[in-house]
Amino acid sequence: MSRSRGGTVKLSAGDSHEAMMQLWHSLVDTIRILPTIPSNKTEEEKKTLSDALEKLDMLMVLRRGERSTPDPRATPSLVLPTSALPSPGSGGGIKRKRKGSFSLSPAPQTLDLSAVHSSSLLTPNSTSIRAGTPMSREATGKHRRELYADQLPLQPGRKVAFKLPAVKAKGDGDTSGTGGSGGDDWILATVKRCILQDKMRYEVQDVDDGNTYNTTLRSIIPLPDPDSATHLSSHPSNLEDFPRDSIVLALYPDTTSFYRATVVAAPMPGTGHGLGIRGQGANSKADPGAKRGMYRLLFVDDDGNVQDVQKDYVVAFPG
Repeated sequence: MSRSRGGTVKLSAGDSHEAMMQLWHSLVDTIRILPTIPSNKTEEEKKTLSDALEKLDMLMVLRRGERSTPDPRATPSLVLPTSALPSPGSGGGIKRKRKGSFSLSPAPQTLDLSAVHSSSLLTPNSTSIRAGTPMSREATGKHRRELYADQLPLQPGRKVAFKLPAVKAKGDGDTSGTGGSGGDDWILATVKRCILQDKMRYEVQDVDDGNTYNTTLRSIIPLPDPDSATHLSSHPSNLEDFPRDSIVLALYPDTTSFYRATVVAAPMPGTGHGLGIRGQGANSKADPGAKRGMYRLLFVDDDGNVQDVQKDYVVAFPG
């Protein structure tokens, strides 16, 4: 837009005052419209649109109340030796980016989607951060230090969900599933060491390919640790279970990758974490189809299959 510009012509006092006022008002008007000037938000808009389409797809399926059956032609999961990694859950068959351990568990069951509440479409903002591992959706480094204060520094061997850096994620081959690329892939890793005695900096190792990464606590979600001292917040006895319809991040069966999922059934009361289901405490009632020590989960983009995942591999969804 045009703006007033100074010249060489001498103005009278009255004209000078009027010109200054015009310049002032022009400047104020320009400042006022700055917030409305379009900026390049292509990537943000793409992400927002993708999230909206994903939720719309889930809503359409829920409205239909259909039963989905696995495609018999689907690529089978890669099977590794039993020494590779203890299986955290059951199910398989869907092609996933990172393949993990051997499992003798039965094939996944399909979900009667008519039984899933519409609240399963809740956003991560609407879920509590107390269940499972304490978690904040957009936690800064300072907030994470406070969340895990009594656990720091994380000890070598501690299992964590680790967010792969963007460059690695983009060059990692197949991006099928909900992980995608661009630094949104969460994998199972173990802590190798604390770097320079800094409680915020760690070296972690991918349990799948053995690659190591230097990272910070912002890219780590510590998993519940049954071997920790019973007074620490990391011990399962001090944690709650996620209630039905919670949005969580969970290890997909027979892989070493974490994906977003909706809780269909929490572990059977008395077999989950020590504080019981959030909001119900010791008087928790079993969800339909509940199993001992296992979550029953509906992963996004998984054809309506209900998967069983061991309780220590389910954490709050980080967003």
